[in-house]
Amino acid sequence: MRHYQTGGISLSTTQLYLNAEVRDVVETMLAFYAARTEHPAAPAEGYRPESLEVLFPKDAK
Repeated sequence: MRHYQTGGISLSTTQLYLNAEVRDVVETMLAFYAARTEHPAAPAEGYRPESLEVLFPKDAK
């Protein structure tokens, strides 16, 4: 990138963070999905139950 495209900042240090190891990505994703709750949070007020049922049917798995 040219100097004017980056505003004069150096992008070389971002390479340290953008090249993740595959095992690190897998570990992070496994931890993320393991921490999810079984039951999603209740919807905010104002949503009609019949609309939510169309979008998110309870019998779909």
